[in-house]
Amino acid sequence: MCSFSNRITSIVFILVASASAAQSTEIQRSIIVPGRGVIQLLSTAPKGENVAGYLITPAEEITSGTPFVIMPSGTSKPRIVKLPNMERTNPEALVWSLDGRGLFLGKNQGIYYWPLNGVPYQISNCVNAGLALSADGKFLAFWDLGEDPKADSFCLVVIDIASKREIRRWKLEARYSGDIRAFDLFFAKDAHILYARTFDADDTRPVKSFDVDTGSVSTVTTDSLSLAGNADGAFFIERKGNRYLLEQIVGKRDSKVIDPQFPVTRVQGNRNSHLLITATPVRGCVWLYDTLKRKIQSVPINCTWAAVFNNGRLLFSRGNKLLLDNCSK
Repeated sequence: MCSFSNRITSIVFILVASASAAQSTEIQRSIIVPGRGVIQLLSTAPKGENVAGYLITPAEEITSGTPFVIMPSGTSKPRIVKLPNMERTNPEALVWSLDGRGLFLGKNQGIYYWPLNGVPYQISNCVNAGLALSADGKFLAFWDLGEDPKADSFCLVVIDIASKREIRRWKLEARYSGDIRAFDLFFAKDAHILYARTFDADDTRPVKSFDVDTGSVSTVTTDSLSLAGNADGAFFIERKGNRYLLEQIVGKRDSKVIDPQFPVTRVQGNRNSHLLITATPVRGCVWLYDTLKRKIQSVPINCTWAAVFNNGRLLFSRGNKLLLDNCSK
């Protein structure tokens, strides 16, 4: 079981992108994050145009990344804040607080909350994979991998953020014979239901619902390619023959097909947007699906990562540079 620690001191480096006032338009469209590596795992804030991500140092087996956040300052020089002492191996996307004033992130030695006007502090010492924030902002869910990377089970954990108290813990076998990654999690609009892709089947990746109040577990589907959520709910992609189906979860165990010919296998979402987006290029394009209008579009790009703001503005990365609106060249 995880334990918790008090606030710790953290060194924060604040860098400012240099530019003259005459270059303000270009700065808004192109921002360089200082340092070596490539930008990945972009995450846009629930309000405004703040964006967070990792500057990744690639390696053959284990990658490492340094988290950063970019905050428009009303001038041509946005604030770029990096946390070099919060580096993590095999990092995953940062999760914004509901008010956009802070971020939840995992480190090799635990889970932290990073208030943008302060220093990060630890809320759990669990070695985590995946993070999800409840719709009311009270609960944080994650997979506790333990200290043994070859463990035969993982635990799905929900904590109360304010008290740092563990609310619920489910232990599931790690039976999946394939590559164990993509710890997809998403809370329903009802904060007491958590959806997760699990690893407790030999050759498939089920999606299950976990009731935080009762502890009950229900199977939504016996196999899936990805799980994501947005303002319209939780969605998963599964294969049927040579087709991919996008399905929306209904309640604890039901689902309905909303696109029987979906073109991609992985998407990500934002709770304040109606869009699902492919974070990495697929066939030279980023794909966006509007779950409210049930429409899909593809945008040709020449970048390595993509994200979308709540207002529909697109954000891309190439190397250590962020590009707004366009990445076709």
